[in-house]
Amino acid sequence: EKNTARLCIIRSARHISVQVIAPQGGQILASASSLEKVIRDATKSGDTKTDRAKEVGKLLAERLKQIGLESVASD
Repeated sequence: EKNTARLCIIRSARHISVQVIAPQGGQILASASSLEKVIRDATKSGDTKTDRAKEVGKLLAERLKQIGLESVASD
């Protein structure tokens, strides 16, 4: 899997961020975070962290499709 983009997940007590890093490293191909306005607008105040994480995953998948990337490997 040397030529596979890497998925990097960063979690805190309240938020989640994900980045897809190029196989050679040094370049972020796509990212998404629960801090983004589009995620905050898509989730309700009573939603759980899991609900917000699912929305972040959907947003990242959408962005990856736009750049033509279909698979990643988890770090």
